[in-house]
Amino acid sequence: MEQIRYSSRRLAEVLGLSVRELAEAEERGAVQSTIPSDGPTQKVFYSLQDLSAARKALNRVPQRRPLRRQLFLNFKGGT
Repeated sequence: MEQIRYSSRRLAEVLGLSVRELAEAEERGAVQSTIPSDGPTQKVFYSLQDLSAARKALNRVPQRRPLRRQLFLNFKGGT
């Protein structure tokens, strides 16, 4: 199974931050990438676990969706 990866820009978008705010959180150590990069100039990618940890560290948990109610009716046909 292919591992899902987020770029810095996409992770910032999902968290509701700007790229600059994400970079500041990285400097503070609140957000870290667990996907190793090949060098200092390589793009940084984040995994789903990184997203979950960043949400907890930055208190950016998404709102709960309202519960749906469904009604099922069964009408008997015929005579």
